Amino acid sequence: MPRTGKFAPISRRVAARTPSAEVERAIVDAAEQLLVDEGPDALTVRAIAAAAGVAPMSVYNHLGGKNGVLDALLIRGFDGLSEAMSGLSSDDPFEDLAEAGRCYRRFALEHPSHYALMFERSVPDYVPSQLAMGHARATFLQLQMLVQRAMAAGVIAPGDAAEVAQRLWNTCHGSVSLQLRGIGFSDDGEATAEATAQTVLRGLRQPD
Repeated sequence: MPRTGKFAPISRRVAARTPSAEVERAIVDAAEQLLVDEGPDALTVRAIAAAAGVAPMSVYNHLGGKNGVLDALLIRGFDGLSEAMSGLSSDDPFEDLAEAGRCYRRFALEHPSHYALMFERSVPDYVPSQLAMGHARATFLQLQMLVQRAMAAGVIAPGDAAEVAQRLWNTCHGSVSLQLRGIGFSDDGEATAEATAQTVLRGLRQPD
């Protein structure tokens, strides 16, 4: 998988205010850069500490060790995905759903290292904490709200918004994951992904 693409560290959006928070930010920033540049195998406590310019014990003291760092990276990833899908509130709820899928796809293709950590368990022994999965849930709820809005507007059939949102997520994830893995045999992967999304969305249309 390519190891390119990195959205701005969350520290550029939320400034740290204490020396302890500054150290934590430096550790997570360093780990994020290692993830992007060298891949998940590079994420050892010693390597992260060296890249951050701190002692290995600081990684444990500030983030509880490697799993805490991975949680922080996972949270950055899902918060970044949420940000990519934010602001979709046009006067066309159906098109907003389509655009949410495009935003999801762009995020995955621009940030494959983060995407692999978020969805493909690129660090096999890592189990996300409930806190980290709460951020994943919040991203899903963002899509669910777009589905609810489309149902309320009558542009897609009424039903279980969570179930419909999961179907849309499944479709988008499958499509982009195949592309990231280099498994695709159509002449224009982008056009195929768009056509796939439109096929699914048309299936959700309110019957005449």
